Amino acid sequence: ADDTVLLYDLARGGWSLPRLSHASQHLVSCAEWEPTQPTSLALGCASGVCLWAIAFAHEQTPQQQQPAAAGGGGGPSVTGAHLVRFLSHASGAPASSIAWSPYGGQLAT
Repeated sequence: ADDTVLLYDLARGGWSLPRLSHASQHLVSCAEWEPTQPTSLALGCASGVCLWAIAFAHEQTPQQQQPAAAGGGGGPSVTGAHLVRFLSHASGAPASSIAWSPYGGQLAT
């Protein structure tokens, strides 16, 4: 295992690039999308939490998109990602589970 997280694009039926990897990201145990910002992803790992910003490309207008079952795109594709912040707990404990508050202002580990 190389501690890389991949995103699977259900609409396109394949793995999206880029892969999420960072020097602080070891033994990822959980992932949670931020409920009010669909481009923000938190990954819990052995040394803390990695907060990622995912960039999506809207390659087609909604009228041009075909449902995935018809072989079309069906939605935006991932075009980039960058680590926004790494959070470590004062105790050094791993983040074995994480959850966002309903409005996204707080993250529990």
